[in-house]
Amino acid sequence: MLSSEDVGVFVMHNDIVVGYNWRKDFNTSKIIKSDGYLPISGKCSHLHWARVKKDMRGLGLQKLMLTFLIDHAYEQGIVNLYTDVEINNIAALRGINKIGFKKIYRILVLRTKLNWRTITIKY
Repeated sequence: MLSSEDVGVFVMHNDIVVGYNWRKDFNTSKIIKSDGYLPISGKCSHLHWARVKKDMRGLGLQKLMLTFLIDHAYEQGIVNLYTDVEINNIAALRGINKIGFKKIYRILVLRTKLNWRTITIKY
């Protein structure tokens, strides 16, 4: 869920939003779960909620948005950045690897149909 403190970027083409990406910043000594499942702590950012319109994919928009959000985080003194991606989203995996993100661990997220509760298993 987005909050008023989140930082976002939109890409527009012909007055239509064709891409967006958000960043949530943290500064905590406790381990917390960003978006309910990503365990993080310290001064860091979670890059999340990214989409590019299907007919605009392959044009480097993901890299453009991530670069803007990363540069802005660095200006705020945040150097630890995390992101997550569905394992079957090959284009997104390729894009974040090109930017320099490395897999540090894999998590399995299970959601129940009742109340959309989330169970996270880190492996």
